[in-house]
Amino acid sequence: ALLISFKSANWDHFLEIGFLITLLTALGATWLINFILRSFLKERTKYLIIGIFLLSLIGHFVLANKWMLHEEYNTSQIALFREMAGTINQNHLDKQNDVVAIDVHPTFQGLNYYTDISLIYFNPATIRKLLDQNNLSWAFEQFGVTKIIGFDDNLTEEIVRQTGIKSLE
Repeated sequence: ALLISFKSANWDHFLEIGFLITLLTALGATWLINFILRSFLKERTKYLIIGIFLLSLIGHFVLANKWMLHEEYNTSQIALFREMAGTINQNHLDKQNDVVAIDVHPTFQGLNYYTDISLIYFNPATIRKLLDQNNLSWAFEQFGVTKIIGFDDNLTEEIVRQTGIKSLE
């Protein structure tokens, strides 16, 4: 619900406030355990309730972790990164002067890890707008873009035709 109210579907935004949520959860759990310990229930009942609560909490963490691993595996872009990294590395680019424009978002940092090349993300909608205005060469000059990779075939052809920049695909 919080992500919806912020109009964000990006999990990274939730992780930015994760510490606060963890702190509030810990405070709530501590308060609940203290409340149960101070209640007028029998000792055995108190510890049974706390034990059930702790087992439920641990079970929740296990299921949440399983779900996150499942999501990471199903949405992984590692195969795409490795293919693109292989292509970039085969071209022996100059790490000091070459900048590669890519269309892989939001985790293109993984590609940077495999290549150690300067990368910049360009949204395809922005590329199309700049192509229509004949300003793509100017934009690429501003960012020092010398190569492109990851764009669909039609867009790649238009970029190469208008800018003369080499496609690495």
